[in-house]
Amino acid sequence: MERFFRDGVIGDIGLYQDSAGIIYDGELKDGKPHGTGYSKGGGEGYAGEFREGKRHGIGVLIAADAAYVGEFENDKASGSGVLEDAESGRLHGQFRDGRPHGAGTYVTKDGAIYQGQFRNGNADGKSLVRESADAKPTIETWKDGKRAK
Repeated sequence: MERFFRDGVIGDIGLYQDSAGIIYDGELKDGKPHGTGYSKGGGEGYAGEFREGKRHGIGVLIAADAAYVGEFENDKASGSGVLEDAESGRLHGQFRDGRPHGAGTYVTKDGAIYQGQFRNGNADGKSLVRESADAKPTIETWKDGKRAK
């Protein structure tokens, strides 16, 4: 582990690698990422704000199967953001505890558009749906990620 010390105390800015192989470069407080920094490891990279060692504030997270730009709270996507998933779909909307939760618009790689509410990661409630960008919209009802009849 490499860290920068000043008078025997970890400095305000540091570069280190933890026991799990995560590399961090950025601002520190009490030896933990705090402020602005960059981390890489465990199959993902993150650049943005940290608080007490966790992603917190505005940031960009890139993983093997998804990318997220937006707000983080306590290490998870929370607040407004944009998520691009493994299927190249893109969700603009609200997130809570790392999942879509609240109002959002999901656009598939084929151009289908779903606008509505999400609950715990699933479409839930009335949604405005267009099978393509130029198709006539329809209103559908969804429950727990499935189209209701």
